[in-house]
Order: sequence, then structure tokens, then C-alpha cells
Amino acid sequence: MSQALCFATKRVRYAKKIQTHWQNIQQVTGLGKLRYLAGKLKFAPAKTKHKIYRRVFKLYQRVGRRLPPVLRNIEELNFAAVKDYVPQVYCGQATLFLASDDRTAAFDLEEGWQGLVAGDLEKIRVSGNHLDIVKEPHVRRLAEKLRACLDQAHSQIDVR
Repeated sequence: MSQALCFATKRVRYAKKIQTHWQNIQQVTGLGKLRYLAGKLKFAPAKTKHKIYRRVFKLYQRVGRRLPPVLRNIEELNFAAVKDYVPQVYCGQATLFLASDDRTAAFDLEEGWQGLVAGDLEKIRVSGNHLDIVKEPHVRRLAEKLRACLDQAHSQIDVR
């Protein structure tokens, strides 16, 4: 992909994210606006740290050097891998668990998952936001819904 096309694609994605956040802010009133912004801003330090790490990691890769032990953090390596990953379209059907309190879920669904699944995409809402969906009490509900999906999938396999 040419550098100009890559840059244009990133600008479009960034503009869509800004538009989504703007729409989310408009949906809440008063203190809700401040809570929404504060919730998003609390992730800024971690995102900045990850960006710096990725740049250092890529620099070491470019010069062909091994990362020093202090930089061999598995979490950071995972973030670097995710950043470079190019997903492929999945031809089967899939189930997407959406955090009901996450205001970016519509953006994630429209811009992300629907373009990656060629078959049917079942959407299941679970209480919580992107981070606490895997914590009590939300994870219990997620587990129940996941168990029901797995049971249904197994019963369809058994029928065949």
C-alpha cells in the first residue's frame, strides 16, 4: 500500500473515531459529558506509553538487534503485535459479545467486525463496558451467554 493511501486511510479512521466520540458526547447531558471525557482521558497515559514502546520496538527490529531484557515485557509485545496485525475476512458465522455500556460499540461493530465476518454475525449484548465486561458481576452474565452459545453450537454439530 502506498504511503499516501495508508496516511489517507488513517486520517479517515481517525475522523470516524472523532465523529463517534462527538456523537456520544451529544447524547449525554451535563455531568455525563465530563464523565465521558474523563473516562476516555484516563487511558491517555497508557496509550502514550504503548506508542513509545512500539516505536522503540520497531527501531530495534529495523537495526536487527534483540530487545534488551528490560524491554521484553509480554504485555507490550502483545500490543506491538496487535498494532501490526492485518486481519483477514472470516468466511463462517460468528458471535460478537458487545459491552452494553460501551458507547463505541456501534462504531466497533460497523467499522470493524461486520467487515471481517462474511457469514452471519450474531450480536449479543452484555452489561458493562469494554474493560469491566470481564469482571464481576458482568463476567458472570457473559459466561452464561457464552455457555448458551457453546451449547447451541455443540447441539448443531451433534445433529449433523
